Amino acid sequence: MPAAFVAQRGGATGGYLSFPPYGCGCSGVVTVGNILYVVAAGNNNAATGGSCTDNLGNTYTVLGRRIQNNSQQLVYAAPVTVGGTITSVSVNQGSGLSIAPTIGVAEFSGVDTFQLYEAADDVGSPGTGSTITVTTSAAGLQLHIVGIGSGGTQMTGYTQPSGYTNGFIAGDGSGQFAKYYAVLNYLIGPTSGTLTDSWTGSEDWTVSHIYYKAAAPMAHLLAILGVGT
Repeated sequence: MPAAFVAQRGGATGGYLSFPPYGCGCSGVVTVGNILYVVAAGNNNAATGGSCTDNLGNTYTVLGRRIQNNSQQLVYAAPVTVGGTITSVSVNQGSGLSIAPTIGVAEFSGVDTFQLYEAADDVGSPGTGSTITVTTSAAGLQLHIVGIGSGGTQMTGYTQPSGYTNGFIAGDGSGQFAKYYAVLNYLIGPTSGTLTDSWTGSEDWTVSHIYYKAAAPMAHLLAILGVGT
């Protein structure tokens, strides 16, 4: 079964001082065998990748962490082993009073969790967009993830790379101290070349491009057995 976007399951705007963990309200019924992605964009207040949990008890791992000055982007993933109504996701990026991250949550189906690759990443400050070059000829699902810190101004006019669909833009610029946005875009299938995001009003930004290689059932078996590549 090919990969597919199921739904955005949650979003919470950060930018206020509080103590971790930081919560994100969610809704909908998630299905066993699917995968949940959580993007947290906030200030760099953690020495490690932190942790992520949900009300159902699914297990999350860190797929990537990108830092630019005082901003960081964390990407978590959890295969859904406990299905049901998801009501909350919590991210713990460290200890002590800090600016809460903006969090977005999305559910996908048909993802091959054995064949994960990271194609490219980049950071910058300041800027009105990002450009990275990727080649993912065998990709089944591509995730193009952006964390944007907007400082004292609200980010506006975000446009995803050509050919990509936006899964979510979490964050509304209403934070008291700093404003962060968590963005997830996706494409089903391969791509090659330059990917460009554009926006206005940002300070620090981070980009991660992650993809899953399309794999036949035999490739799954060989990967599990450690035979071939």
